[in-house]
Amino acid sequence: MTTPRNIQREEDDGAAELLQLLDYLQSTAISLPVAVFDSATIPPVAAAADVSDIEAEIDALPEHQILHTHRQYTVLYGAQKQLPITVAEITRLREYTFRAFEEGSGQAVDTDEFDATYLHLFVWDTKARVIVGGYRLGQTDYLRETFGADGVYLGMMFEFDDEFYQCPPKLEIGRSFVVPEYQKSHSSLYLLWCGIGRYLVQCPQYRSVYGVVSMSRLYDSRTLAAIRDALIEPVEGVTAKSAYEPDLGQQWHEYLKKNRPMAMRDVSRIVLALEDGERDVPVLIRHYHKLGARFVSAAVDGNFNNTPGLLINLDVPAIPLKYMKQYFGPGAQSYLDYSPST
Repeated sequence: MTTPRNIQREEDDGAAELLQLLDYLQSTAISLPVAVFDSATIPPVAAAADVSDIEAEIDALPEHQILHTHRQYTVLYGAQKQLPITVAEITRLREYTFRAFEEGSGQAVDTDEFDATYLHLFVWDTKARVIVGGYRLGQTDYLRETFGADGVYLGMMFEFDDEFYQCPPKLEIGRSFVVPEYQKSHSSLYLLWCGIGRYLVQCPQYRSVYGVVSMSRLYDSRTLAAIRDALIEPVEGVTAKSAYEPDLGQQWHEYLKKNRPMAMRDVSRIVLALEDGERDVPVLIRHYHKLGARFVSAAVDGNFNNTPGLLINLDVPAIPLKYMKQYFGPGAQSYLDYSPST
């Protein structure tokens, strides 16, 4: 591992200590959870759906399900029963996208029974006539009342106390993706969160969102362990069923004791060093962090090629105001002013 420039040029008191730590981490050997599949043993991704069929389903959506428009992009949401062909295409694109990160189902499409009961938020490029990316949204009050604890996807990864779901209800977000062709565009994630914000304006009873952000197996195992340890702040009432608890050793633990909470800048310095400058902290982790999300647990998702993931919990009204205005648009203040009695 070469000494990273971003640390060489730092003159703060912690630079020398961090360089020593990185030398230590480089000599530490840990492994990732064993993958369920590899690219040589899985079927090809399913064929694309007919674009005209997707457009017909989009055109039939009620106006309120069109959340946002920007240039040639439209952000929408719907249920599988409204959008059967579109959701089938979303599941195909999820698998196509996730495989590039050694994630996904290992099947021709990335789907499960929850696709039928969750909502699907997605960005449609009207000019290119393609889906840019999406999120899956779970209305946990409805899901738990209708299907019980098994109706919530993340109930397969974590044990949640009932208090975790008590009023106000939570919105589960997950299965986020941006297709490779749009990943270099900063507007893709921005548009998805404009959609989430505007959905919350329509459904202001959801005052917090939670979900898992996966950590790609393309990263060094020590990098993922360092990200996990640097960011996790455990809370009561949440227990990982298949915990992700890598051990980077005593010197790392001593460093954390002195340097937590760790600023994202410092986490980034460690990641860039361990990845030889090729990768930084995953974009979605940085995005959630800037919104003020807490990273409260870590688990291995056995339905996602044994990929480690961090559980985030976001107090939506506490999002910094500048981001509220960006993502929630003209409805930001009405969302903030909402109370169950209104």
